Amino acid sequence: SKDVSIERFKIGHISAEWISIPGANEEKVFFNLFGGGYVMGTLESRRWIPYHLSRATHLRCLNIEYRLAPEYPFPAALDDSIKSYKWLLSNGFDSKNIIICGESAGGGLTIATLLKLKVFKLPLPAAGVLMSPWADLTVSGKSLLGNQKFEPLMIEGLKSMAKSYAQKESLSNPLISPVFADLKGLPPLLIQAGGIEALVDDSISLAERAKTAGVDVKLEVFENMTHVFQNFGLELSESRKAFESVNEFIHKYI
Repeated sequence: SKDVSIERFKIGHISAEWISIPGANEEKVFFNLFGGGYVMGTLESRRWIPYHLSRATHLRCLNIEYRLAPEYPFPAALDDSIKSYKWLLSNGFDSKNIIICGESAGGGLTIATLLKLKVFKLPLPAAGVLMSPWADLTVSGKSLLGNQKFEPLMIEGLKSMAKSYAQKESLSNPLISPVFADLKGLPPLLIQAGGIEALVDDSISLAERAKTAGVDVKLEVFENMTHVFQNFGLELSESRKAFESVNEFIHKYI
């Protein structure tokens, strides 16, 4: 579409793209980690959410193609997200002007990235936005069974993706399943989920954990919506509301 500009480049071995609408803010950016169960996803197939984020907020969005399992298991994806964030910092972007975001597996990776940045004592982004995060790779949320009828996102598929990513590592490693992490010191978080998605418990648990750790967290569960319903863009009213909410949320912090 002609109202979007896509600029492809490399960060070391990582393929990356700037996605923006005309007139987007040059200084304030999203750093986006796409979803795909840690085993799939390409820049071409994952432009939709960054595009709508840019439309809704007038910020540019950096989308990266982190390495995927099973060929590159944990911690490859995390290493790539850290490397890309450091690239932003060394290319003139102030951490105060960066919003980290991710959907599904990318939502879990967003939290893992924040935890790792804290370990490295690197300046944290201003805020984080998570859409339907997959944050428990032990696949033990009760909603998995309860909401299975609404969603083809089946338990077996999740288990096999989790195994591909973790391989020899424990599935309850907090950098693999951030629902088990100490989230103290993380920036403000907006977590959005669909009310009938199989993974809604991941969002609820993550929000509770963040709150317990003193993080400024906002959880929004959209009734009757499925996993990453934001893919409907600005056409579906709930999805449009979700992007409006992201816009409102981030502008409190940047």
